[in-house]
Amino acid sequence: MLSSSCYFQVDNIITLYDEQRAHEAILKVLNLSGVAKKSSLEEWTSRANLCDRLHVPVRVAMVGKYTGLSDSYLSVLKALLHASVACRRKLTKESPKDYRAAWNLLKGADAILVPGGFGDRGMQIAVVEFARSVLGLEDANSAEFDPKTRNPCVIFMPEGSKTHMGGTMRLGSRRTYFQVKDCKSAKLYGNRSFIDERHRHRYEVNPDMVPQLERAGFLFTGKDETGQRMEDMKFIAKWAAKTRKSYKREELDDVRFETLGHIQGFVY
Repeated sequence: MLSSSCYFQVDNIITLYDEQRAHEAILKVLNLSGVAKKSSLEEWTSRANLCDRLHVPVRVAMVGKYTGLSDSYLSVLKALLHASVACRRKLTKESPKDYRAAWNLLKGADAILVPGGFGDRGMQIAVVEFARSVLGLEDANSAEFDPKTRNPCVIFMPEGSKTHMGGTMRLGSRRTYFQVKDCKSAKLYGNRSFIDERHRHRYEVNPDMVPQLERAGFLFTGKDETGQRMEDMKFIAKWAAKTRKSYKREELDDVRFETLGHIQGFVY
């Protein structure tokens, strides 16, 4: 029936309820039957056994807008899982519904992670808090939260459009140059001078306020190719990155380096 309707050869129509060898038909059509190698699962088995032997926990509290949805931050969770395994720790995951229970978990966590998103949270808040508490600018704010603020720490990117939201972000792989070698970010990436990571942003740290922030001890350790856009920062042994923690690598050994740094900071 399908063969006559779709012009497929009968041999190429496989009912997966009965057989699980669809790949054999594909290899045959492509003349790759003699080229395909037998799967080697030794490394995969070794990693699976390692995961089974992990018992020392590390608790990371993820505070986000959509944590109630199971797959909203799936790439972030996978990055945390892989980084935890690399540090020989067992990542614990809990999803409390009650506010009081959530607050108690937050206080007992080894670390707090704020995933990417829009609104008054994340890296923007770190800059705003520093400006208010250290620089004494009580009305400091992000232009996203308060467009009329007199001390905008975070501003809309000049190349973006404020009227058309579709396709106006700074998207895709972007290059970040480390400004100093003796920083956690550079060490995590093997002391490289620059990295390429995915971005998805409309706002940036106000370049006019950067000198004032740096004089007060707020160190921007990563900047873009122009030196005007802040990409990575640290202050008082804390640090934050503006890259997206979604996957761009395909090898088993690849771990999200900035996520690995977070986990290492808690367990070592």
